[in-house]
Amino acid sequence: MEALSEWLLAVFRKRMDALDANIARNSRETVKYRQTAEFRERLCQMLSKEQFELLAEWEAGMNERFSTERETWYLSGLSDGIALTMEMDELSRGLPKRKKE
Repeated sequence: MEALSEWLLAVFRKRMDALDANIARNSRETVKYRQTAEFRERLCQMLSKEQFELLAEWEAGMNERFSTERETWYLSGLSDGIALTMEMDELSRGLPKRKKE
């Protein structure tokens, strides 16, 4: 797989950031969001401050790891798709033109 150019990576990262912000804004209305907020509140009450902070740091680290993995998969798939499209375009240019009937 060839690496994508830096400007293209910047464009896709900006698009993903915009999508992420939109999803976060819209998800606040969902049942899952409310359930998660309730779980967080219960954890705050059950754990000491130090335990909760440790759990929050662990969660942030895991979220960062998963986010990086998803971004890598996405960009790899995108790069592969672009390369495949370019190869198919090259192949189709080398084929003789079909006669119209």
